[in-house]
Amino acid sequence: MENLRDKRIGETQMMNNKLKATIIGYHNCMDIDVRFENGKIASHKTYARFINGNIRLPKYRMRIEYMEDYAILINPNTNFQILVDINDAKNLIKYTWRANNDGYAVNGKLKKMHRYIINAPKKMEVDHINGNKSDNRRCNLRLCTHSENQCNSGCQSNNTSGYKGVSWDKHNNKWRAKICINNKQIHLGLFTDKEEAAQEYNKASLKHHGRFANLNKLC
Repeated sequence: MENLRDKRIGETQMMNNKLKATIIGYHNCMDIDVRFENGKIASHKTYARFINGNIRLPKYRMRIEYMEDYAILINPNTNFQILVDINDAKNLIKYTWRANNDGYAVNGKLKKMHRYIINAPKKMEVDHINGNKSDNRRCNLRLCTHSENQCNSGCQSNNTSGYKGVSWDKHNNKWRAKICINNKQIHLGLFTDKEEAAQEYNKASLKHHGRFANLNKLC
């Protein structure tokens, strides 16, 4: 005759963390094992906590892989990977890091990893030189102002030309090149070819943005 324990195996319930958990077995008459929909398993939990949705994801540790001259921190729950210096890895591995909505590595206590690594002052920002937000090697981080940080940003999500500083001018049926200098938009000219407009932006960016210039890649 099937007992109550057997009936409960396979039972699914939504937990408070918005993940479904399924009973996969018992240790004894009281303790159950559940598997979350992301594959994580929580052991030795009570059925009452299961019914109330109070079973949490099991804690996990960051993994680390050592390369020749840098290390990679890996969040095993999301596979989020962060490049760091080998000398920083042993300290950073003590904490759990995840990607926030902007793609930066963050921790609930230490906030953004790149600011923590170089101990950035509150009034300064930190620029990722190569534009990769998960590359937190010290050689890729530099202190900057907000304006300098914006100079090294890539194309906006609504850009249709594929080149920074270049947009289509429907009134003149040409490509317009423009650049932001001291929070002001400066018109650089109209061009029939968008690559020419991109090249004009590159010249202006090198002149006005200097080492923070983010140049368009041209063939």
